[in-house]
Amino acid sequence: MNTLLKTSYLACSIAVALGTNAAHAVVPTTTPGLIVYSGGGSAEPQPIEAAFCRLFNNVDLYSDAQKAASGSYLVLYGTAINAIGSIPAGTNVLYFYKFNGGSYPNGGIPQAGSQSAAGTAQQLNYPTTASVLNTASLLTAGTQGTVCTAAQKGLPTFGYTPTLGNNQIPDFGVTDVEVTMFSSFNNPTSLPLVTVGSPSVVYDLVEGVAVTNSLFTGTGPTGAALSGINKKTNFTRAEVAGILSGNVTDWHDIYADNGSPVAPAGTGIILIDRNVGSGTKAGGTSYFLGFPGLGTAAVTPNSVSNLAGDGNGAGGLNGAGYGPALVLSQTSQDVQDTSSSAVVKDLTSANNASLLAIAILSVDNPPALNQSTGGNPYDFVRINGVAMDGNTATDNINGLTGSSYINVINGSYDFFYQVNFNERSGFSTGAPANNAAFAAGLKAAMQTPSLAGVNSGAQFPLATNGIVIDGDTASSLATGVTVTSRGGSSPSNPKVVLKLAGGTIVPGNDPF
Repeated sequence: MNTLLKTSYLACSIAVALGTNAAHAVVPTTTPGLIVYSGGGSAEPQPIEAAFCRLFNNVDLYSDAQKAASGSYLVLYGTAINAIGSIPAGTNVLYFYKFNGGSYPNGGIPQAGSQSAAGTAQQLNYPTTASVLNTASLLTAGTQGTVCTAAQKGLPTFGYTPTLGNNQIPDFGVTDVEVTMFSSFNNPTSLPLVTVGSPSVVYDLVEGVAVTNSLFTGTGPTGAALSGINKKTNFTRAEVAGILSGNVTDWHDIYADNGSPVAPAGTGIILIDRNVGSGTKAGGTSYFLGFPGLGTAAVTPNSVSNLAGDGNGAGGLNGAGYGPALVLSQTSQDVQDTSSSAVVKDLTSANNASLLAIAILSVDNPPALNQSTGGNPYDFVRINGVAMDGNTATDNINGLTGSSYINVINGSYDFFYQVNFNERSGFSTGAPANNAAFAAGLKAAMQTPSLAGVNSGAQFPLATNGIVIDGDTASSLATGVTVTSRGGSSPSNPKVVLKLAGGTIVPGNDPF
């Protein structure tokens, strides 16, 4: 069980173990021995932070949002516990991960080298090192060097005032799905689809359909029933497809749990959408609209339906189907957000106004960690009648304790994708040795089965929510390892992994 709010004994014991080599915490103005830059999707910061905590101690998290986690950059500073390849133990490492804007622009394009813009590797814009370290102020609730402890919960310890303009070629990238998914209307540029040098699957990211609690329960934030609203806790794939494509824009045309329309006619659907280039958007487009797997038979998302170009949506930067920022009115809207945290914020704002909204959201954002007025601001629905877990008091992604993701693991809930770790061709041998060593060390930590909280019983920041271990990459069956896999091809249907460590999984037999 992946606990969300309760302290795990295992998490505490690991924290103690990590602290045994501890030296004095790194003073912000200390010149780091190594600076590493990377980029990718907004669903990956927690797993990356958990992986970093396995390699470093005395870790601090710097946030440009002060006490809240940044919506743009993950900035970690810590001391290597042991040697990481050519990086000596005790080395102070400052690490930047840019995630605003989506998986493809941050984690795909820069890793393609000569295939990127102007024939050179694409640079990303980061805060300057000086602005991070010289303006850092210890937060009231923070204790220096404690990010990787259960008490700090992985939250920022330092706030800083960013100065951008630090343009860097990232050392590696992380995408929710493989780069081949970002073609045609999943591609936010007019450039041909890039090819990265060396992608590797690191874990599986569980995706979900999130709706405001007002829709999930038919009540407002104070618990009062909403006039004329019937609750909706289950969606068919066809219903979600209709909303994503823009063919269904009124809640009156969607049927509630009781078989009646969700709302009276004229109740517009608010879709909290992601930008083109987002891995979450690409995953939702694949699962619900069939692109790119269905080729010309795929359905076009409303957000890009009016793009000029090749007729399939390629050739522009922003879909004309996107609307402006969220308006707190129950009107038909397709809101473009550039990160998962922005989606959570908009879902929360909509729910606080008793509005009915829907979004595709990775489940590393469980409702329990984003409570607002009246409890859950949003909830994950069943898809075709199947929840991602047991949907019980102690096993519920929408509850306060945690989720086993058991239906993801056994294959009956198959809305998940394989997160790719991308490197430029020749990076491991051509990059500075310490940068390549850091990338290899972090990738190995992200592939560790215990990184999934459901596998280890630990909680963030030493393990994380919303991920499971792909059956293709696991060496043996264990808690948290999927029985099915997409085999590195997101458009394909998951297939049963027949052999693990020389054993055979018998379809229909629960191996746990």
